[in-house]
Amino acid sequence: MIKINLLPRGLREEGKGLSRGTVYLIVACVGVILILFGLLQYEKFKLRKVKADIATAQRETRRLASQIKVVENLEKLKAEVEQRMGAIDKLDKNRAFWTNLLEKLSVAIPENLWLTSFKESDGGDTPQVIIEGESYSLNNLATLMLRLNRTSFFDNVELNWVKQVQEEKRKTFSFQVACNMREWKPITPQPKAEKKGKG
Repeated sequence: MIKINLLPRGLREEGKGLSRGTVYLIVACVGVILILFGLLQYEKFKLRKVKADIATAQRETRRLASQIKVVENLEKLKAEVEQRMGAIDKLDKNRAFWTNLLEKLSVAIPENLWLTSFKESDGGDTPQVIIEGESYSLNNLATLMLRLNRTSFFDNVELNWVKQVQEEKRKTFSFQVACNMREWKPITPQPKAEKKGKG
């Protein structure tokens, strides 16, 4: 049976299906949702990877921390050894000079006076020596300063300070003297002459 709708177009019932525009809109919304969901999953994956990399790096750092500490300690020890070796090398090169200097110094020390400290300090172009000690009299201190000035090793001998100290039974004078070391050339030992045998 054929049905014919004679009502004007405005009064006719429209079909119950969705229009094309609505379908396109729904498809577009679903597409956008799927794209956003994909991007969200991708970002979550990247975040998980970054967290895994951070955890790996932290584990590696903890593993290497002890080795880094060992290396730092070895470098510190190496620097200390090099410094000591440099000092020993310097002393060895200048051994003859220091032997002569200390010999002259011991001769210059008068009776009833003793040294408590002998330090070499960098005084710029001219090396300086700071000598500290104690004496039972100021005359002995004056004698020491005069004798130091007469040696071939020291000049410009000056008294930095002197103070009286009460010992158990008697008074002593504690002092500090500064003087310049004269320019010196390292004394190189002469080679021993070979003895010629009789023949």
